[in-house]
Amino acid sequence: MEITSGSGIKMIYFLLAVVLLFLFFGIKRIFILFEKYENESALFQDSFEVLENVSLYIVDLDFNYLYMNRSNSKDMYELYKTRPKIGENVAKYIGKDHMEIFKDNIKAAVSAGFYTSKDILKFEGNDLYMYTTYSPVRNSKGEMSPLI
Repeated sequence: MEITSGSGIKMIYFLLAVVLLFLFFGIKRIFILFEKYENESALFQDSFEVLENVSLYIVDLDFNYLYMNRSNSKDMYELYKTRPKIGENVAKYIGKDHMEIFKDNIKAAVSAGFYTSKDILKFEGNDLYMYTTYSPVRNSKGEMSPLI
């Protein structure tokens, strides 16, 4: 088959069309996968925000905030009249007694891999009942990083 013949050129155009079609559908599939990932990530993130009665926060092993949901931010404002910021240390926002209990609970979670505490704290002359679950986050190597 010669390239200059009519059937040879038709074959080249046909193969070129198949390759372009394959590329088009491949690129379209990649965009669909990216969109699906973005939607799942947004859904995952939003699922933390709809928990109105659950304060969720993530701290690193130095007790610096890495994440907090709106409920935690609201609770911190109602209790301590402050709004914690990502990257700042928990000790800046809670009382000394509360911080000692928090550190002990974190240590227990790190050693056990999971920990639940029931604490009663004094706050402005009243008892504040705290039911908290701590769960270390591990990376792919099994090393512990932040805590939820």
